[in-house]
Amino acid sequence: MEKHTLHGLIGTDFARPPAELIAQLARHETAKIADSMAGYGVAHHEIKPLRHDMRLCGPAV
Repeated sequence: MEKHTLHGLIGTDFARPPAELIAQLARHETAKIADSMAGYGVAHHEIKPLRHDMRLCGPAV
């Protein structure tokens, strides 16, 4: 763990999903994945991209 001067501890050692899994999920619409996972791990609905052409797929900490 690293100590940030303004925000406390920064954890850098956490398990990430395999890149192959992220690539597979990136091919599908977010709503389909969220529905199939019953909403587990889905970001809050008010978190939006800055532009409509922006996409993101991967872990968030």
